[in-house]
Amino acid sequence: VMGLPLLLPMWHQTTVSAERASALDYSAFASEAFRPAAWLNGMFFPFARLSPADSGRTFAEVASPVSLPHPGYVTIGLGLVALIAVARRRVPESDRRVLIAFFVLAACASAWTLGWIAQLVYLVPVLNRFRWLFKLQAFVGFFIVAIGAAGLDLAANRLRSRRRRLAFVSAAIILNVVALMHL
Repeated sequence: VMGLPLLLPMWHQTTVSAERASALDYSAFASEAFRPAAWLNGMFFPFARLSPADSGRTFAEVASPVSLPHPGYVTIGLGLVALIAVARRRVPESDRRVLIAFFVLAACASAWTLGWIAQLVYLVPVLNRFRWLFKLQAFVGFFIVAIGAAGLDLAANRLRSRRRRLAFVSAAIILNVVALMHL
C-alpha cells in the first residue's frame, strides 16, 4: 500500500507507451542482468585492484557507473549492525519486522537484478513490462541504505550522552561521504 504512489505512475507509463502496452518477450525482459561477480565487485570491492592486464586499475575505474552499486563501507557495516541486532532480538518487535521486511526485499531485488528470479517475476502482469534488470539496482541500494540507517540509529542509541551520539552520527556520515567521493 505504501508503494502505490510509486507504482501508480509506473502503471500509467506502461499504458501510454506503445512498446509497453503489452508484455515484453522474455529475452527483452531478462536482458542486461548483472553477472554475480561484477555485482559483488561493485557492491563490496569497487576500489580493489584488478589484474596486471588491466594496468592495475580498480574495478571502479573500468566499470560502467551502473555496475557500481556500492553504498559505502560505513553503510554496509551499519547494515551488519542492524542484521546482528535483529538476529539477537535487540530491536523492538515492530522495528524488527520492518527490518526483516527490508532484508527480504533487498534480497529479492538483488536476486531479480542478477536475473535469478526473472522467470518468476516475468509471470507477474505489471512487472513483466520492465526491461533491463540492472535498473532495479536502485531498489537494492534503497533498502541497503535504509537498513544501514537503522544500524546507525541502533549504534547511536547505545551511547549515553546526546553529544556523543551526535559526534558518532556526524563522524559516520562524514566518513561515508569522504569514502564515496573517492569513487
